[in-house]
Amino acid sequence: DVAAETQRMLQQSREAYQRQLSLARADGLTGSAAGDAAGDTSGAGWVEELSAEVPLATQPQRLNLAKKWTITELSEPGNMLIVPRAPQQCLITDGWNHVAFIDSTGKLLKRIKLELPEDEGITLLRAGKNSKERALYAAASRGGRRAFIFDFGGKLLMQYPRISGTQLALSDLAFGDLNGDNGTELLVGWQGDYGTHAVELGGKQLWTNRAMRGVVSVGIAEDENRRMTTLVAGELGSLVLIDGTGRTLRELSPGGRTV
Repeated sequence: DVAAETQRMLQQSREAYQRQLSLARADGLTGSAAGDAAGDTSGAGWVEELSAEVPLATQPQRLNLAKKWTITELSEPGNMLIVPRAPQQCLITDGWNHVAFIDSTGKLLKRIKLELPEDEGITLLRAGKNSKERALYAAASRGGRRAFIFDFGGKLLMQYPRISGTQLALSDLAFGDLNGDNGTELLVGWQGDYGTHAVELGGKQLWTNRAMRGVVSVGIAEDENRRMTTLVAGELGSLVLIDGTGRTLRELSPGGRTV
């Protein structure tokens, strides 16, 4: 239960803060009393009383939030993916190996059990299309050993790699036209020393870049000349930029922040 552990850590942090505040206040009062006895009225050592209370939530002033629909047919809904197609659909992972298709009104269109190996599940969904504009999506799990591509009928089109290594641990996925041929390739980021892989939809590996160790997330940016650049964020928070051929362009540090 990740949420329960996070709540426990947060509560411990709050209690530690209150203890430190109490100690600082006591030291301040002691220092202030000593200063008064010595004729020092500067107030040195005094600690201003601070409030740790979180203010009540306010309603948005420029936007209105209104519930449009609720769906209750899913037993274990997880990550969601909105697919901009006609008509627009929402894909939702349901449990370890199912995907539910929801229309724009909240109606359950279908629920598909994906053709996955017994030891693989899905927690990530990414939308894409092939050269013939056929809609498809990639699915994987963080920490999993393979990435899968399915069509909207649930047919398995590709898995990468075909033979999974026991040390592989997937981090993230992204679709994009990396080489500018109006096709679509899949980016796969791995934990550890496996780097970032670019893969054709047929499963052929185009390139591997290991400039970023311990990939956390991958994305694709397009410049004014429609050239694609792969962005890779790593465990230390920096970014590596990679061109369409897999060549490292440069590394960017966000200046004390993490990405």
